[in-house]
Amino acid sequence: MPSRRRRMVRRPALDRIKPERLKSLSPVIVRTLARIFTRIGRILDEGQPCEQAGFRRGFSSIDHIHTVTRLIEVSREYKMPLCLTFIDSKKAFNTVETEAVIEALDNHGVPTQYIRMLRELYDNFMTRIHHSTRKSLWT
Repeated sequence: MPSRRRRMVRRPALDRIKPERLKSLSPVIVRTLARIFTRIGRILDEGQPCEQAGFRRGFSSIDHIHTVTRLIEVSREYKMPLCLTFIDSKKAFNTVETEAVIEALDNHGVPTQYIRMLRELYDNFMTRIHHSTRKSLWT
């Protein structure tokens, strides 16, 4: 790019950006991230077996309830013992190992640019709380 053109495209100083402008950028960022997550969801959905139907498009928990009911009926009909186990995964896995999730995404064929973006979101995530005129430290 010619140096003359480079000088024309300058970033405004942070103190000169109006809050309204920043607020108007938020929906754009959110929509962009939503599209990326939708693409990742499609990639992951294609790689899932039918047994993982609880949260997939076109399936519901009713499918699993029907399957369990059918298993119980068949085991009673043929007088076969049946043992069922239910795990509350929310309580069993109350924390998520971020690196394991990212590795699983890679194993399921999610494009590297999405994985890199997610890794950066997790690794460099900082928050700051604004309330009235008070601001917290970055954590």
